[in-house]
Amino acid sequence: MDAVATEAQSNVDAQVLNIGGVVSRLGQRFYPSEPAFPLEDIATRLEQFALDRQAVVPQGWAPRVLLEAGVPYMDIFSVLHRLYESQVRD
Repeated sequence: MDAVATEAQSNVDAQVLNIGGVVSRLGQRFYPSEPAFPLEDIATRLEQFALDRQAVVPQGWAPRVLLEAGVPYMDIFSVLHRLYESQVRD
């Protein structure tokens, strides 16, 4: 049973590294082009991936990936704030 858990953990770790690397490279190449690097969509997908695997994905991983992609802090904050506000119920 421990071997299965360890293998699952290593698979998620590999996914985290692969996704982070690809997004980082694409952002460095295409950001700020919205058609080529749709920031809001990418941020939403990164956050959803992290939330679905929150037991193993480090907290703050999605914003760090965007920062590595060359997205300015203010743009990251704005898109994540809009994402948060869209989830808040009145």
